[in-house]
Amino acid sequence: MTNLTNPYYYDNLDPDFYMYLYPELKLVHNIDTVEKAYEYYLNNETPYVPDRTTFLQDFNHAIYYYFYSSNIDLDNYIEDSVRDQIIDDKERLSIIHYVRRGHLSYLFRNINIDSNFNPYLYKVMHKVTSDITDEELYLNYLNRKDSDEVVVVGNINELTYHIACNLTLSVDNLVIDDTLTVKENLVVQKDAYILGNFGTDATGVYVNGGSIVVNNEYSDINRIFSFHRLSSNSLALGDQLIEAVSYSNGSNLLNITGGDLQINSNLYVKGSLLLETEVTVGSTLSVHDHIYLEGSLSVDDNVYVNNTLITSNLEISGDLKIMGSINTIDTNVILAERFAISNEGSGPALQVTQFGNTDIVHFVDDSQTAFIIKDGGNVGVNIDNPTEKMTVNGNVLIHSNLTTKGTTHLQSNLMVTDAVVLQSTLSVYNNTYLEGQLSVKDVVHINSNLYMRDSVLIGEGLVHNDEYSLQTTKKILVSGTDYISDERFKMNINDINGKDCLDKIKQVEIKEFNLQDDDSEKKVGVIAQKIKTIFPDIVSESYTFLPFINTNVVALTNDTLSKVDFDLDINDTLLIKDDKQNKFYTKILNITSDGIQIDKNDLNVSEKFLIYGKEIKDGMSVDYTQLFCYMLRAFQEIIK
Repeated sequence: MTNLTNPYYYDNLDPDFYMYLYPELKLVHNIDTVEKAYEYYLNNETPYVPDRTTFLQDFNHAIYYYFYSSNIDLDNYIEDSVRDQIIDDKERLSIIHYVRRGHLSYLFRNINIDSNFNPYLYKVMHKVTSDITDEELYLNYLNRKDSDEVVVVGNINELTYHIACNLTLSVDNLVIDDTLTVKENLVVQKDAYILGNFGTDATGVYVNGGSIVVNNEYSDINRIFSFHRLSSNSLALGDQLIEAVSYSNGSNLLNITGGDLQINSNLYVKGSLLLETEVTVGSTLSVHDHIYLEGSLSVDDNVYVNNTLITSNLEISGDLKIMGSINTIDTNVILAERFAISNEGSGPALQVTQFGNTDIVHFVDDSQTAFIIKDGGNVGVNIDNPTEKMTVNGNVLIHSNLTTKGTTHLQSNLMVTDAVVLQSTLSVYNNTYLEGQLSVKDVVHINSNLYMRDSVLIGEGLVHNDEYSLQTTKKILVSGTDYISDERFKMNINDINGKDCLDKIKQVEIKEFNLQDDDSEKKVGVIAQKIKTIFPDIVSESYTFLPFINTNVVALTNDTLSKVDFDLDINDTLLIKDDKQNKFYTKILNITSDGIQIDKNDLNVSEKFLIYGKEIKDGMSVDYTQLFCYMLRAFQEIIK
């Protein structure tokens, strides 16, 4: 147990007391030094931490635990797992409960020995000879007050009251045929039947185990409730009957019948409360056990229920704040307007847990299923029994990207009007219409026609160019190729000079080479830069990505990659791949001695990436079809 008499202060915070009030620091966050506690306090929430010296002068944990032990042991002011580890330290739990909950509510006002309690007077009146503390005397006094003792004196007021006021009748029954007026206290140890008027001018009536029947036809009914405490099996007030009954579960209840009961101040119920008719409470209602509602309950202030609220109908016209769990069985919630859920905490706004094998969620529009989540997780839209994780009965409109990481099977038409990215196989069993971009990282199976209104890019490092319908960095396998060569499509038709063509073809150099991003295969071809000097019209330039970097890097921060030894400039566009081969394009914002800052700020620190290359605007390509025609004309010149 922490020594609370040796405070250690950092400015206005006492970290040692802070750790004492919030055991989660050590038990949950593994914070076991005042330095770490002070650092956590500054960097996170700053909860209420009272001045230790002043607090301990005003607060008595034993008194507080006596009055509110059930709250301290059961309230949700602390996580159960944390409370279980310090459950035997009642002093600490009492202090924690008051700091977190008790000091905010007037319901927890008993925090020390009552200032009206006189220990010396109590010892004299009750012949206490043992040497015990004032705290033990006061607790002994409280226990006697809660027992069946008629006279318990702990202060001057109680002494004066019992000497000057009390009347004790030791008879089995007291029957009064006319008016009984008691100007001070009346103590009855058995049943009392009053057939006339009943009045009391002192602090009330006390019945030890009997009952009081009052025909209060002419007197002021408010005078009946001016007593300090009522302990009786029943009390009848005119048309109203208040009696002790037993509920079906064996618990004792206070039963009110015959009319309305209106309470204009606080009502404290430490047991169960059964309401069979309308009840209006003008202030706070506090129930420490069950509350059973068969009629109406109107409360103008707060309602505190520490155990269970059981009702057939509950109508709330103001705000409802629930700190614990809600358990309902076969309960319908009918809303006249909308049902809105907002969350200001760290958890989810709505969490649904289904036990058993029934549906998890079912939304119905009139009589038609709109949305359903079946046991096991299958989700259906406009269908009662979804057979897959997502089953939609109807069209699906996607205005942005669609990304799938498994095999995609379409048993009808595929229409794409925006970008679609598939991480695995795509199988289409009918026509495919493309008005936007379709990116597939695995095999594409199309069992019918493919219609495209835009270009197709296959491979890495390609940039869309309206001049090309198909771009690829890979081979194309076809069984034949036809080119439109109808004269009716052409104009300005002229012959080519064979001698000039032969001279130029002699200048063409045929080279053997490997590609920078794939050195596994030798290739044969021409160099576009050289061809441009000979046949400039068959060489074109376009935006593309050169794979000359092809270097692994790591993320230093959420927007910075480690530096590479290549000629890069600010505003260069890079093509980058992550370790799952997902690619993205990004611009360079800044280059420092440590790294490269890019315009993507969601990188994971230490994550690995591959910089494939950077974008260039003058990537050259050769029209081999026209080059073949020049070669054919040169061959004709040779053989003529």
